[in-house]
Amino acid sequence: MKTHIKYFLIVALSLLLFSCEEKKENPLDIQLNAPFVSNIEVTPDIIDTDSILVGGTPSPNDVITLSFVVSGKATHYDGSGALKTVQCEIFNPTSETPMATVRLFNNGIFPDTSSTDNLFTGTVSIQIKRVQVGNFSVRLSAQDQIGMVSNTAIHRLRIVRRSNAPILSNLVAPDTVTLPPSPYSVLFVIHVAVADSDGRSDVDKVYFRSLDSPDTNKQFLLYDDGIKNDVKYDSAAVDGIYSGRFQLPWNAPAQPYRFEFVAVDQLGFMSNKILHTMIVRQP
Repeated sequence: MKTHIKYFLIVALSLLLFSCEEKKENPLDIQLNAPFVSNIEVTPDIIDTDSILVGGTPSPNDVITLSFVVSGKATHYDGSGALKTVQCEIFNPTSETPMATVRLFNNGIFPDTSSTDNLFTGTVSIQIKRVQVGNFSVRLSAQDQIGMVSNTAIHRLRIVRRSNAPILSNLVAPDTVTLPPSPYSVLFVIHVAVADSDGRSDVDKVYFRSLDSPDTNKQFLLYDDGIKNDVKYDSAAVDGIYSGRFQLPWNAPAQPYRFEFVAVDQLGFMSNKILHTMIVRQP
């Protein structure tokens, strides 16, 4: 009998200790919930800079102000009171540094329409040059009261203008290239002038294609950045002269090569094309 009682007490004590251990909280098991943003909208999301006049006739160098409304939904598992800030950042097409940061509100005060819908809204104003066109990025995020940061929702803001195509001229390229002995390569430099009535910053890229190569769609880029290295060979930045340095190996096929040169602006308008034939010959 005593043995049975002793066994019962041991089992009961074991269950009690197990139950107490189960109730212990592990700090690592505490779940932290970050905010979540979605449904970002930009109104308008296409802006024509030439529709904004600054002192009469539009000039490429005009500094203009663009205004638009950004809204997006922000929620939190612990309720809207857990949200601290909701904001949007604006990025131009060529930089990862925000050009503007604006806080959005869900307070029912214009441009926000309701204080109970979790839609946060604000008006954004940025200043750019008229020629600064392209796909800008609007990025929405939120932070809660303990510093947890949400995901990022992104919407495109397209800035356009009634653009004129660039104009190519004054191509300087070799007519004949003689291949070197093995195992060397021959270097040659190409320059071409590019003009754009919408300003030099409107030029997106300048390149040529080799119409007699296996891949006729491959683009060989020219640069106007004042850098000289193994690929670039530009003497002065932003002077309208685009340059590049290229090489042919000793075993390149000896034949005529047709090069087609073109420039493209920020809106995709293409310049006139210049066709140049370079004869590659054996030594």
